Amino acid sequence: MLAMRYAVRLAPDRDANWIESRVATRKPSFDTLPGLYHRACLYDPADNIYAAFFIWADLRAMRQYLATDLFQEVVATFGRPRVRCWSLLHFSHGTKDCKPTFAMWEQDKV
Repeated sequence: MLAMRYAVRLAPDRDANWIESRVATRKPSFDTLPGLYHRACLYDPADNIYAAFFIWADLRAMRQYLATDLFQEVVATFGRPRVRCWSLLHFSHGTKDCKPTFAMWEQDKV
């Protein structure tokens, strides 16, 4: 399994409402992607940054997504983001009824 994340700084005229609308519109396209276990969309209002976080079954599934029109729309809208990925040893999640209220990531100082 792989975790993958990319983040983009939004234009000043784009805010949480714009991102929520975009995410809702595109959600059905992600529901059928082969090898996608989990997708989360993150928004930092302080810096106006949008990030997408994915858990993929394997490298092949992740690469297939990066070659889709769905990802090319990201590139066309925001420019090509830096895509980061990590190997996972384990992944589990709660029920669909659980709505997260925040997410956090930390960068290594190395």
